[in-house]
Amino acid sequence: ILSLSPDGTRLAFVGAPKDGPARIYIRSLDSEELQSLPGTEEAQYPFWSPDGNSLAFYVTGFLRRVELTGGSPRTLCPAPANVAGGTWSGNTILFSLNSPNAPIMRVPAEGGTAEPVTELDSKAGESKHFAPFFLPDGDHFLYLGVGRTSNGTDTATGLYVGSLSSKSRKALQPVGSNAQYAQGHLVFMDGTSVAAQPFDPVRLELAGKPTVIATNVLIGVPALVRGAFSVARNGTIAFLHGVSETTTTL
Repeated sequence: ILSLSPDGTRLAFVGAPKDGPARIYIRSLDSEELQSLPGTEEAQYPFWSPDGNSLAFYVTGFLRRVELTGGSPRTLCPAPANVAGGTWSGNTILFSLNSPNAPIMRVPAEGGTAEPVTELDSKAGESKHFAPFFLPDGDHFLYLGVGRTSNGTDTATGLYVGSLSSKSRKALQPVGSNAQYAQGHLVFMDGTSVAAQPFDPVRLELAGKPTVIATNVLIGVPALVRGAFSVARNGTIAFLHGVSETTTTL
């Protein structure tokens, strides 16, 4: 999965060279040159610090952090299953796990003990929460509820706004995919298209109608409802165009 820096000038993604393991690469959008990050072999799901100077990522049972100015990655906390997305605001990191009965987890950006910040609604058929994304106030965050179908596959149960200061949540209907926020708009998947719809981050309310930004955007695991796109604070959007992970274009 790709991740735009907060200022929209750089892109972090996992690439697999022919002669070695997958690792994180950084590319400035005004250049074709790639920067490989040492110590990120077999990394997954990178996401940026608010100042754009660090990246967090998952690798082999741990959530880790690396400074782009140099130095070896350091461990923030154990992650017993693949991390399925993360978000960073101030000194707080939220991340999700691709495992049964997995809520959104919280850990200090300097490392420590991870604790749940959401509660699964088993009556609504939820089995996990995915893809957290902080809203500008640093307290509220978007996340996707995921359940299981009768044949055992993941399915979206709804998009929600959670809070670090409360266990309550608000459903954003009828959105049923991961979502991100920028420039007064919520960006999410509408079928296989990326769409943007006006959103008030204070009232936590959608308005108007969604506008399609791009079509034929990759939808992949987890949940088969997670679109391969990333949004920066300035409204820049990057996405993977294609129908399978082996035939995509950035």
